Amino acid sequence: MAAGRKQFAVPQAAAKLVAEVSYETAHVSFTDLAGISLSTERMHILTNQLAKGLGVLDVAPLPHEVVGKTMAVSNGCHRPIRMFAPYLQRQRGAKK
Repeated sequence: MAAGRKQFAVPQAAAKLVAEVSYETAHVSFTDLAGISLSTERMHILTNQLAKGLGVLDVAPLPHEVVGKTMAVSNGCHRPIRMFAPYLQRQRGAKK
């Protein structure tokens, strides 16, 4: 590793962590786990750089996964609102 430069795996690891938890939690966890301090702002920049060029269809779950996740968190109490599942179905259908 060159002095003053971070290996490519560091931004990738930071972006993966940010995808799962908040920037603040990712910042604290990454510092604790890797011993490297990246600010929440830097993590945001790295995540955006790695995601450049990705569209909603590249990162969104499949419609049946969205339904399963919303049903799991709703616990059957109310009918959950899902705004983007029909959009994804139309977009995926158009790509076929």
